[in-house]
Amino acid sequence: IVYFTPVTEDTHLHKKFNKKTNSWDTLRLTYALVDGKTISETSEEDKEKGSLIVSGDIRFKKRNWIITDKMDVNKKDNNLDVPTEVISNYIGDKLRQTPVSLVESAASSLVPCFYLTDSEGQITAIGHTPIMRYPYRHKVGDYIPDSEISIDMAQSIFGSIDASMAGKLYCEDLMLDGGQTSLTEKFSKTLGSPKPSYYPNYLTQSGNDGKLNNYDSDPSTVRIRGNKLYWHSSKKWDKGKDDKIRKQDSKIEALKQSATFRGRLRFDNLTKAELGCLLWILDLPSDESTSYRYKLGMGKSIGMGTVDIQTVLHLVDRPARYDKVFSQSTSLFNTAIITTDDKDDIKSAFSDYLVDQGAIDKVESLQDNSRIKALLTMLEYDEKKMNSDEWIDKTSYMTLREHGDCKRPNVNAYLREPDKV
Repeated sequence: IVYFTPVTEDTHLHKKFNKKTNSWDTLRLTYALVDGKTISETSEEDKEKGSLIVSGDIRFKKRNWIITDKMDVNKKDNNLDVPTEVISNYIGDKLRQTPVSLVESAASSLVPCFYLTDSEGQITAIGHTPIMRYPYRHKVGDYIPDSEISIDMAQSIFGSIDASMAGKLYCEDLMLDGGQTSLTEKFSKTLGSPKPSYYPNYLTQSGNDGKLNNYDSDPSTVRIRGNKLYWHSSKKWDKGKDDKIRKQDSKIEALKQSATFRGRLRFDNLTKAELGCLLWILDLPSDESTSYRYKLGMGKSIGMGTVDIQTVLHLVDRPARYDKVFSQSTSLFNTAIITTDDKDDIKSAFSDYLVDQGAIDKVESLQDNSRIKALLTMLEYDEKKMNSDEWIDKTSYMTLREHGDCKRPNVNAYLREPDKV
């Protein structure tokens, strides 16, 4: 709260840079310009009471704002309805770097609140300064295409999030083979959280029209980029002696390279197509010239978590299982387990299912599908390529400093499709 000598409103000239014309435009703004020398923290005769609004440091900024409380808040015409969604957007803005919260402050006293409206006069955003953080018109979920399938294969295998549908797959613990030990604890390189606000990487981009799609773009023509995966890397994952340790850095105990685990995935009542899907995922189509690896666990962006999965399929012959209690060759219970290496027929059932669903063409093999091609490109494991300076430069990830400096991404600042790297 401050006290100041009031003055009358007047028109003031300002400059605004126009990117389209690459020149400065003149703006005429009407406000009362208060002499800063008349402002005090104590009440004085002939001075008016107001709230001093101070925003953060902004380039070329020269003035702050003083808002008076002359308005009668009990008068109905002076009250404006703020939509619940606008308040929720304000509260949910985790990137707003200010100790001031309008919602919390308003719970105990009246506070100045700036707002923006649409063409119909509806409030679309609120803030504690005129230069406020304005929410996008759409949310990330708006760019996920609607599916006509009520139950997809992932739900059918793993179950539903709301527990209305039970899963058919049971993952047992994978046990470390004997004789293997872990490394001593080390601080990993700084790991950040996902940054959906960096729309160049989260939405489909073309870059052809000189513009980047953002969360104001039309969801009918723009889509979410897809599943997030990380390139395999051989770079050093832990911090060196000279690296600064930050508060958010994690001290982890990593396993030695080439450590092996064993465990079981048990399934019950999977259809042939669902089992084919599971087998295709676990047995990636490697050959003598190309091999693939998955990524598991934390630190994937700094080269950790590369794993090779090898499987043996065991099936239970249900009629034989319940035909006899004991095995004929031993005194053990009859499990009727069949171990098989013939997985191709089961995988073909998965491909046939995709053809029936229209996901792939009948003449197209699963590996020729564009999304599967992109997946295999990301999972390809080539140590010689991974160690080359060219590959490391192409696949290096944006640092925290680079992300902080990239407030206005240029048209080329987006991730290319995997096959374009």
